[in-house]
Amino acid sequence: MRSSIATYRESLCRLAGEVDDATADEIPAPWPSRRGDHAPTPPSSGRRRRYTRPDPAEPDEISKLKEDIEKIQASEAEIKALSFNYAAMLKEKEEQLVKLREENGSLRRSMESSNYKAVSGNSNGTLQRSPSRMQRNTDQEKTSSVLKQNGYGGGASQVIQKNGPHPLPVHYKGDALVEERAYFASKQASLENEIKQLKQQLRCYSNKEDETTWRLEDENKRNEFLQQQLNELKVGREMVATTMEELHKELSEKKAELRCLQDELSTRDNECASDGSLQSLRSMVMALQKENSDLKIAKGSLDEELVDMESTTQNVDNSTSDVDNFSDVGKFHYEGQGRDGFIEESFTGCFSRARQSITKFVSAEAAFVR
Repeated sequence: MRSSIATYRESLCRLAGEVDDATADEIPAPWPSRRGDHAPTPPSSGRRRRYTRPDPAEPDEISKLKEDIEKIQASEAEIKALSFNYAAMLKEKEEQLVKLREENGSLRRSMESSNYKAVSGNSNGTLQRSPSRMQRNTDQEKTSSVLKQNGYGGGASQVIQKNGPHPLPVHYKGDALVEERAYFASKQASLENEIKQLKQQLRCYSNKEDETTWRLEDENKRNEFLQQQLNELKVGREMVATTMEELHKELSEKKAELRCLQDELSTRDNECASDGSLQSLRSMVMALQKENSDLKIAKGSLDEELVDMESTTQNVDNSTSDVDNFSDVGKFHYEGQGRDGFIEESFTGCFSRARQSITKFVSAEAAFVR
């Protein structure tokens, strides 16, 4: 049993060393001195920084914290198992101690009864010695059997013997009982001391377990805080992506509207250019019509002058003589021929110019239609 206790002690020492190494490998942070002295977490409004890029070192820190938490949880489970084992062992030791106390009480009672019987036997005489001696031998036999069953006889069991042909004297039996009593008292004291040590170790490991639990809770809170901050950053990134998509969509719509406006503007420019060419053609047609009307008016006036001149020539022919008439008629005929040629040339030039203007108008209209 002592070897099992030593094994448990070694395992507890090894576990305590592993826990100390795990706590030494953790990230250095200002731990509060008590469990209630937790540092207040900053408000979410101050921590919340949207549209910011996350720190690339945070995932590594989170993974490291998760590994530390797993180590602490494993050590905590091992400490709990050892504490259960120690509790069972302490219970077993207490039961053994109760049994030893009961055996010690029975031995004390048997010793007192044997002493009382020895004293009464000496006072009653020699006739009553044999029954009292038989009774003492029987009690001593019971005591020796109990000691042998418990395995705590030791050297004292060699002194106490069963009924034989040569029983020991009474004072030897009393010394043996005193030695057995002292042995059981020392054994009880050692067991109580060992139980106290085990309780102290269990208390120490329970304190370490509480500290580990507190650190685990703190790490869980810190992990939750980092996870919340990571979720906030993810939400901010999603909002930025949504805003960018909306801006791209709005930009494409604006580009389409601008393209439509450019097409409409070019169409209006073409219409304005066609309207200008049509207006110029119309003005040219109006000018040609005006020139045509002027030519018609000039032709009418020339026709009237020609009629007047013919009437005057007839009157002159009737009033002159034949010779004069002949010479004058030849001269007038010559002058009339020259005037008729001039009038004909004038009409020919006007008609040619009108024809050229009409040709230009027709060609311009054909080009506009194309």
